[in-house]
Amino acid sequence: MDVDFVRVLYRPECKHQIWLPHTTQSQTFPNQTPWPWGNETRNFACLTCNIVREYSGSNCEWERVQSREQLDSCNSTAIYQFSVQCDVEQFLCLLSILVVIPKGLLPHEGSEIANRLFAAGARCGIGHTRAFPLAGRELSPFYELENWDS
Repeated sequence: MDVDFVRVLYRPECKHQIWLPHTTQSQTFPNQTPWPWGNETRNFACLTCNIVREYSGSNCEWERVQSREQLDSCNSTAIYQFSVQCDVEQFLCLLSILVVIPKGLLPHEGSEIANRLFAAGARCGIGHTRAFPLAGRELSPFYELENWDS
């Protein structure tokens, strides 16, 4: 197996890691920062603890792939995005959420995932942060982010 690296998200208050999908930029140890969104933050859902939190470049690291199974798992996932109305100003802003899940998401599966999530420290487009469950909220359609690392 070639030496491969993947981007991994960490948060001190969450014991779980979010492994971002494997990309062509991960084939050899990259010289660039692992966070592809510059100075911007993104809200990611941890599907192990079902919490949505805000992440930034300081929460993202390159990690060496340890096994073929781990690489296959990262190759079979994609980043999907969906939005819900902000809990503070429901008609003025949206909370955009990214989730790493297996490729080929069906529409009803997105709703099932969102209904399990709780936003804690995630930031909406205007900057509000509040804790609230996503269950029962109107969702935008889930869509796969393509070329997220370029």
